[in-house]
Amino acid sequence: MKDNSQINLSLVKKEYILSLFVEEIKENHNIEEYIQNMDYKTQLALLIAKEHLGTSFDIEKCIGFNTKK
Repeated sequence: MKDNSQINLSLVKKEYILSLFVEEIKENHNIEEYIQNMDYKTQLALLIAKEHLGTSFDIEKCIGFNTKK
């Protein structure tokens, strides 16, 4: 059984990740759905990629996003 602090922390992280992609989500609403449906490890990988690559990161060119369509 998960305690409530872990569940809330997971939600905060997901909201933070979504906030990093606000402009992309405005242009393509499938991005929000894609991020919402990611498991925890995939979200962390996405967060690391976005933070390390910055503006050169394009979620629409990710293999996972393109296979989800």
